[in-house]
Amino acid sequence: MTKLRRRLQDPEQCADDATVLVVATLGTIDYILGDHNSATAHVTGMRQMVKIRGGFKSDTPWGRLLQASVAAYEALWSFLFAADTSSNETIQNASQILEKSELTTYLSHPFPPDVCEMLAKVPRGFSDLGLTGILSLQILRHLAEFNKLSLLLTSSPVEGKYEMILRPKIQGALEELHQLAKLQTTPTERFLTNGLVAYCYLIRSIYFDEVLTGFYENALKVLVESALKQPPCTRLPDRKCYIWSYMMICTALENSTHPPSEWKSLIQMFFRTYPETASWKLLKRDLEIFFWEDSLAQLCKTAYDEGIQRKKESLSPGAQAPPSTIPIRSVVL
Repeated sequence: MTKLRRRLQDPEQCADDATVLVVATLGTIDYILGDHNSATAHVTGMRQMVKIRGGFKSDTPWGRLLQASVAAYEALWSFLFAADTSSNETIQNASQILEKSELTTYLSHPFPPDVCEMLAKVPRGFSDLGLTGILSLQILRHLAEFNKLSLLLTSSPVEGKYEMILRPKIQGALEELHQLAKLQTTPTERFLTNGLVAYCYLIRSIYFDEVLTGFYENALKVLVESALKQPPCTRLPDRKCYIWSYMMICTALENSTHPPSEWKSLIQMFFRTYPETASWKLLKRDLEIFFWEDSLAQLCKTAYDEGIQRKKESLSPGAQAPPSTIPIRSVVL
């Protein structure tokens, strides 16, 4: 903070790249810690710096990276702060799914026309679930946005400026999912939120070659702990949604370089709890009515095969038994 104050007093450094990113990062830390007053101050400061420098005029790779980073931070903050505090074009890609202080809203039949239109455009698994009234208006908006995003990702090569637009959108969706998970929602919706977080990780890995490094270990641990606590779901169509969410989480864990210690037990619990997992053909039939495309299917199939192999090895008669404890007296003798 002392070094930052010095930079802010220097006309040459007060709005340079390093200072902008430091202030943006501090705002994010404040947000994570729940100190929204400090976060607001840092957001305001960052926006003022962008004004001082006249926006982002550089078209170099670093310049585009800086612009995308600031846009991602704006996406994180957009639902928390009033929209009229924003003053530059970097927030145009920010998601607006959750309004400030908004509570989840559940609808009953007959649904409004705009909700019917959203349900008609999302994959059938989500549509069937939404028609039961168990999903809030907020998660339906998310699913509609994810559907648009999925179509964009699969329709054209993800590169250049196109990538700069999509990255902040995915980051904004992730942050809003974390916020949604803190609200009062139904158990199915809460677990679906976890599945969608894992889905975000996977599409970033598929389309942007992002690796789930140790940075994600704590986030993945939260997903694992939540999934291990889930009771079996028997009611349709919720059951199919649980299966898709489990598969997304298990696949994200399989593709992580530093998965939490409990990760291998999760897919085994998934296999024991849901008989549909006995055959990939049967399982795939339930998965493909949700967000699903070839690259994602390949990752899921690999995770499934690895889980089945570990299951076989654990049941094999030749599997090595855990070593027995040697009495301390025998060691001494």
